[in-house]
Amino acid sequence: MSKQLLAVDIGAGSGRIIRGCFDDNRLSLHEDARFSNRLLKDAEGYTCWDFERLARIVAEHLKKTEEADSIGFDSFSPDFGIFDGGGKLCRPMLSYHNFFQASFPEQILREYSADELHDMIGNPANPLATVSQMCHLQDRYEFASDRSCTLLPMADALAFSVCGERFTDITYSFDTGLNDLGGAWDERLTRFLKAGSDILPRVLPCGETVAYAQRPSGKRTAVVNTALHDTASAYHALRLLADGQLCMNAGTWFSIGVSAQDPVLTAESKRLGIENIALPEGFVHGYTFPGAWFLQAFQKERAGLPFSEIATAVQKEQGEFISADVSDISRYQGPDGLIETIRRDMWDAGIRQSGDYQVLRSLYEGLAEAAAQAVVWIETVSHKQFREIYMSGGVTQDAFLCRLIGEKTGKQIVTCMREASVAGNLLLQLQALRCTTGEDESRDILKNMKEQEKSNVTSEV
Repeated sequence: MSKQLLAVDIGAGSGRIIRGCFDDNRLSLHEDARFSNRLLKDAEGYTCWDFERLARIVAEHLKKTEEADSIGFDSFSPDFGIFDGGGKLCRPMLSYHNFFQASFPEQILREYSADELHDMIGNPANPLATVSQMCHLQDRYEFASDRSCTLLPMADALAFSVCGERFTDITYSFDTGLNDLGGAWDERLTRFLKAGSDILPRVLPCGETVAYAQRPSGKRTAVVNTALHDTASAYHALRLLADGQLCMNAGTWFSIGVSAQDPVLTAESKRLGIENIALPEGFVHGYTFPGAWFLQAFQKERAGLPFSEIATAVQKEQGEFISADVSDISRYQGPDGLIETIRRDMWDAGIRQSGDYQVLRSLYEGLAEAAAQAVVWIETVSHKQFREIYMSGGVTQDAFLCRLIGEKTGKQIVTCMREASVAGNLLLQLQALRCTTGEDESRDILKNMKEQEKSNVTSEV
């Protein structure tokens, strides 16, 4: 059985379209397109995603790949757009960057305590979550009360642009702060929205064909409801290889966790801020914090210094350093920027002169120590000790940072996939196309997967 699959993976900084070629029970990945996911400013000064451009890139690529049997989408969470009854995006799609300084909505906290909310939705109250953004925005934008509108997260908005169907899945709904423990919309919380639950999309099962994109040749390309949340998509694949050990998706954000059947809501898990990340089946008990975002910010402040040079230079750095605080990304959003803020922290620690690579080494140390702390918390909550961390994401290419994380956590680092989100996306497409029979077969496919051959790569469309 031979199939051609397209995985559209939209990260916080860049997007890619990966073609999965499935033949004779083997899956190979070919990077067809990579492009920036650039931020814009709207007339009111909000930071926005250029959604129309992303939709155009997907549409143009789909035109060029007549042979595609299916397509699936995943993206960072929690950003969304609101589409009117005619399918038009009402306003530019805002970025979560606008909400780093925001607090959780007071109108909800007046009725439910933080602990009550945690028990209701399965996660800590998050100022970046959909419920927070909507409560902050609905008095500003008139469309928030229009019941003919539909809220769609980034990945499902792109699917909508391809097939015209409005839907989402549990990996997103469970992350919105508007959900119950089953991932359905909770009327106790959706009533805080002017349009209530009417503005929210249908929650459909993952791994099913939702609609078809009709091609000029007459061929139909299945649009599959994959795991929208890219971290959940990555865990969907990683857990098959980890076999009960720790998983770590190390991209713009780092997420470390262990798979489980049910959410964890003990006093200890809530005290430590452990998340319940919904998967297509089951959950991950995890902890998420900013990761390669810091390295990307360093790179931008130093005029696009190549990551290969960064990784080499930081390993050779002999100067003094600290362990940078990576817990609060908002500290580095001010006018001084990332490098000068950390340099000031180093001065306060007694390091009077510090070069750029001492600052970078301080970041590496901070990221590795944050990972070690997350592992301690997860082992505390799960009452288990783990030997290994199965790691995916772009950071797997940075051998020095992987080694530091291994040393700080005391675990063996098994780097297994760079594109775990894409792998999870493609596995769910294979499920929808009835090409796999269960987890054992999916695990074998991952073990034999050939990753990231580049073909016809474009940076812009």
